Amino acid sequence: MESIPARQPPADPSPAEARASERMLGARWAALLDAGNAIAPLAGIAPDDGGARLRRFPSQLQSAAPWQVDNAKNAIADLASVLETGLTALLAASARGRDVTAPALMLWREYHAAREAIAALAPVHSPLGPPRRA
Repeated sequence: MESIPARQPPADPSPAEARASERMLGARWAALLDAGNAIAPLAGIAPDDGGARLRRFPSQLQSAAPWQVDNAKNAIADLASVLETGLTALLAASARGRDVTAPALMLWREYHAAREAIAALAPVHSPLGPPRRA
């Protein structure tokens, strides 16, 4: 009878892998902010990039717990999927001459709520910076 091999915990990523992962997360986040700004005119509202707080989200997430980072990555992927589908439908309907204001506004509201929920995963730091660990 063969024994089941012990499950090894995942290895910590190398510094290069960690930096690449952070850059990828930052690029995905920036793409989501851009998609939101593409929805706004279709909804008849002014674009809202969320300001510096949202632009700093990827760097703030660096000091988050691993579960927060994993949740943020999953939520970003989920929101990207919703926005890709929604924006594609809005643009197709708009190209056919349809009024897309109401559905675009609904997509904007979903985007805005999800964006704020994702941003809430980042630790809040004082003006003095993140807490230091000994």
